Amino acid sequence: INAEYGANWNEKAGTLYYETPHYKWSQTRGEVMIVIQVPQGTRPRDVDFVITSSKLKFGLKGQKPILDGPLYLPIKADESTYTIEDQKEVNILLVKAQEHESWSSVIKGQHELDPFTKEKMDKKMLLEKFQNEHPGFDFSGAEFNGQLPKDPKNFGRFDLSSNKPPQEP
Repeated sequence: INAEYGANWNEKAGTLYYETPHYKWSQTRGEVMIVIQVPQGTRPRDVDFVITSSKLKFGLKGQKPILDGPLYLPIKADESTYTIEDQKEVNILLVKAQEHESWSSVIKGQHELDPFTKEKMDKKMLLEKFQNEHPGFDFSGAEFNGQLPKDPKNFGRFDLSSNKPPQEP
């Protein structure tokens, strides 16, 4: 936790999680990962899980849902899933409909990222993009010390017909 910026995040194994009162979440260029602690002994039959391309509902049967509402951005519902780890932790994997779209929250309007954490997540996704595009290089120690591009998903791409980078909006 970084009290100076008010950010509520943990960095572990290269993943930057944002913690909310009931779950923590992170994102990569292609996925959103949500981790929820549940009572020991929780099994799939105890879970209420409904997912569409634009909505998520997750909770334990007979209780108020932990997540319930419209997703920040669309997902590929048929490729998204959840698992229960050691009968005490639920991991939800949402596959983004558009790769490299940056999410500010899981559910629209709830537990939005503070600007500091949002920038850190966006920088991590840009480093992930560089690593995927240049697999022979090690970007693990790289840091950005400037402003992120306005359109990070197209950053560094060139229009081959004109041999120029795309114009920023």
